Amino acid sequence: MADSVQIRNVPDDVREALAARAYAQGQSLDHYLLTLLVEDAGRPQAPERRGRSGLSPIEITKAVLDNSP
Repeated sequence: MADSVQIRNVPDDVREALAARAYAQGQSLDHYLLTLLVEDAGRPQAPERRGRSGLSPIEITKAVLDNSP
C-alpha cells in the first residue's frame, strides 16, 4: 500500500502555478505532483537500497502508478 505525503506551508502562488500546469496537461494536481516525484526519484543518485521486497523505491512507485485507476 502506498503512503501519503503532505507538504505544509506551500505558498498560494506556487500551488496555483502547479495546479495550472497540471490542468494544462489534463491531470489532477495529485497526479501531476506524483509524476514529478517519480521522475525526481528516478534520477541517478547514490546507490538505491532495496527493501525486503527486492524492489527499489522507483520500481515500487511505478507499480503503484501502473495499477492506479
